[in-house]
Amino acid sequence: MIQTTIILLLASISARAQLPAGLMRVGNAAAVRGAVLAFQPARGSVGVVLGNGKPVYLNDVITTDKSGLLQIMLRDETIFTLGPDSSMTLDKFVYDPSTNVGELTANVAKGAFRFISGKIAKKQPSNMKVKLPVGTIGIEGTIVSGAIDKKTIRVVLEGPGRNNNAGEPHGQIWVENNGAKVTITRSGFAMVWTPEKGWSLPFLASDQMRADMFSRLSARSSDSSPTTTPITSPTKPTSTSEKDPDQESGLTKATVPIPDAAATEIMSTVATAAPVVSQSALPDGPSLWDQVRQVPNGTATFAGAGNFTPSVPGTGTWDYNMNVDFGARNIAGGAKITINGSIVGSSVVTGTTNFGAGSSHATFSFASGGGDTYSFLFQNAGGTIAKQLVGNVASGLGTGDEVTTTR
Repeated sequence: MIQTTIILLLASISARAQLPAGLMRVGNAAAVRGAVLAFQPARGSVGVVLGNGKPVYLNDVITTDKSGLLQIMLRDETIFTLGPDSSMTLDKFVYDPSTNVGELTANVAKGAFRFISGKIAKKQPSNMKVKLPVGTIGIEGTIVSGAIDKKTIRVVLEGPGRNNNAGEPHGQIWVENNGAKVTITRSGFAMVWTPEKGWSLPFLASDQMRADMFSRLSARSSDSSPTTTPITSPTKPTSTSEKDPDQESGLTKATVPIPDAAATEIMSTVATAAPVVSQSALPDGPSLWDQVRQVPNGTATFAGAGNFTPSVPGTGTWDYNMNVDFGARNIAGGAKITINGSIVGSSVVTGTTNFGAGSSHATFSFASGGGDTYSFLFQNAGGTIAKQLVGNVASGLGTGDEVTTTR
């Protein structure tokens, strides 16, 4: 028994140490749909197919096809989502988990994206940046989505902004270009760039614009060509109950004045617009925490298991068991990895989390002492909120299949 334990321990250490020479692992892929490739300059022009749990390395150029979709969880718990026909490069990632100090820079060349900031942005907001074909986004403790098409760039502050009613710390984003910097502090406000007008001032995004963003970043999105939705005027945002001039415009400061032309009404390019998501219809796809909190009471258990391909010779599985109390808004459970019939002790994790606050996608994760990360996403299905739970594991021990369970 002692010999078996030693062998398993050595196998675990060996598996965690196996990384391609000269590459720095910064995170793992999850929720992969369609064809997703990673091109690493160190490998030349050869692309690697990314699957669930596969490692992502610094300087990877990640591309999706017309039906592709994926999420990337970085070591500081930043989450990137890429929609169909998109391309992104991870230019810089430095992170000290003992202090949460680091620096992160990504470069999005095209397509739809969403970023949920992690510990780096929380600790040092100025140290997380996303480069666009025109301009750079800074992200502080929040969620931002966007779309880069041939003649339009759109950026929306999705996460909690100032004066949110969820009791969450407020975040913000800012857009910099040619020496000008404009900050958005209110959730639901957007900025748009066009060749004719440059960057607009912040304005309240239309329902159609946000529905288009959601559609392009959800698993149900199968549109092979991006659509452009009508844009509300940045000079006359939809009225709100708050009369603070900053809140009316979503603008807090501009270190360099934006030219007057950028504040005029943006040209509205109308193509086939995505339909507005009806509140009375519940489409299949990722749940939002606001939706999950609408379930008044009751409990549910999600228990699933899937294959795990270890980095060392042998076979494996991974499994999870999550108990959800909708009334108490609490999740408790655990997960583990088994290799060659024996549980890998360093992979075992148990924990609890609460969803009393939050307005983004209904995701949560647990990390083991051995560095394994188990991430989960609730999905609406068949007209039922949080009907399914999708689980992924990111581990240096190997690669695990995505596991979906239904209550």
